[in-house]
Amino acid sequence: MQSIDVEKIMSEIRSEIKEKGITEEPLPFHDPYETELPFAIPQHFDKDELHNETINAMALYDTAVQPIRQAAGMKGLVKKILNKMAFYSMNSHMISQNTFNIAVVNALLQVNALAADNEVLRKKVDTLQQEIDALKTQQK
Repeated sequence: MQSIDVEKIMSEIRSEIKEKGITEEPLPFHDPYETELPFAIPQHFDKDELHNETINAMALYDTAVQPIRQAAGMKGLVKKILNKMAFYSMNSHMISQNTFNIAVVNALLQVNALAADNEVLRKKVDTLQQEIDALKTQQK
């Protein structure tokens, strides 16, 4: 039986790795347990961003199925049948989704109005704070 020198084999492997320029740094990889969001979570309130997103939601809330363009012959008949099947099977889901989308748009509009009200109140607080500061300087 032949003896195996593990240390010699490992040193040969290490020297071969050094010759190829491979470093001992771990290879970068994506952690599969780390969930990536398709959007960035805002850290601070931005009234303009809220307004823009509200406008986007208002423009895109309708999820109705668009009819498939009709073709002639057998292809047109198949498309027509598929379109009708999709409409009848998806209609209740589309109604539910549209109702939800409208509720979200209305909620965004309410938040937008609240942001406008908060802006007015912030300006009032600023003017009152200036008046308080002015009164404090007069008392001294």
